Amino acid sequence: MNDWVYRGAKLGIFTAFLSVIIALWSYSNAKGIDVFSTPLEERESETAPEHSLWKKPTGNNYFGTAGLSLLNKMDPKNIEDYLRYLTSTGHMAGTKQDLEQAEFVKEFFLEHGIDSAHLQPYNVQLSYPDISNPNKVYLIDGNGSVKFTSRILEENQNGVPYDESIPPAFMAFSPAGSITTKELVFVNYGRYEDFQQVKAMGINITGKIVIAKFGRIFRGDKVLNAQRFNATGVILYTDPSDYHPDSDSGGPSYPNSYWLPGSGIQRGSIMWRDGDPTTPFYPSIVAAVTATSAVTTKTKTPKAEN
Repeated sequence: MNDWVYRGAKLGIFTAFLSVIIALWSYSNAKGIDVFSTPLEERESETAPEHSLWKKPTGNNYFGTAGLSLLNKMDPKNIEDYLRYLTSTGHMAGTKQDLEQAEFVKEFFLEHGIDSAHLQPYNVQLSYPDISNPNKVYLIDGNGSVKFTSRILEENQNGVPYDESIPPAFMAFSPAGSITTKELVFVNYGRYEDFQQVKAMGINITGKIVIAKFGRIFRGDKVLNAQRFNATGVILYTDPSDYHPDSDSGGPSYPNSYWLPGSGIQRGSIMWRDGDPTTPFYPSIVAAVTATSAVTTKTKTPKAEN
């Protein structure tokens, strides 16, 4: 893995939130009401004027007048279209696709009457996969012949090839390494108690690669636990029983349902801290003090993913 420092625009937007803001603005504009500057006491007053959108919910009116107005203004087709666009390509942080989508959302805000919208540059340490040498898991027989090689990309959907925006299988901030072992130790979900159970069974984990299922706890904690028990590497995999429980009965997967297909690969970070590791607890701007001990936030255990 290579760590990169980039200066780019990062704008995280949930499509539903975008729809709510647009709907709220549209409604208030049509009624001539500035719902964003309505005094708090007026919003909460039991004697609020009829135009107030902030009446407290009562009885079956759970969403209140504002919530009901928003729901009535929601158009599922718009949400579908925006979501389809925002997920039509990979947009890993710091990439050109990420910036293009940030620009799209900014311009969309401005076109629909938001007074001000801008992109805030950040100096962020990121981790990208080595495209020329991606993570792979090999099964090798006694003669040194490779009998199995893990995939680095999912199977194409509808025969459409993946473009350069889709990264190969990798876990961000996982150190690079090549490990060979004759023994593989299964540790269930990689929880601390799972490792304890394996140890209680008399199985020595030290110096071995462990294999764990995704789920139950944060993936970074799985790697941390492997490090605590002196494993040399971790393989994380997706168990169909967790992410496609209908697979055994022939049930459909994506794109015909929301279940993960058989070749689906999870990607993500194993960093234990939130945000930029070089400025823990502070925004990644020029004024922030860069932490000199940021490297200590990285795991020491090489990790391979299937």
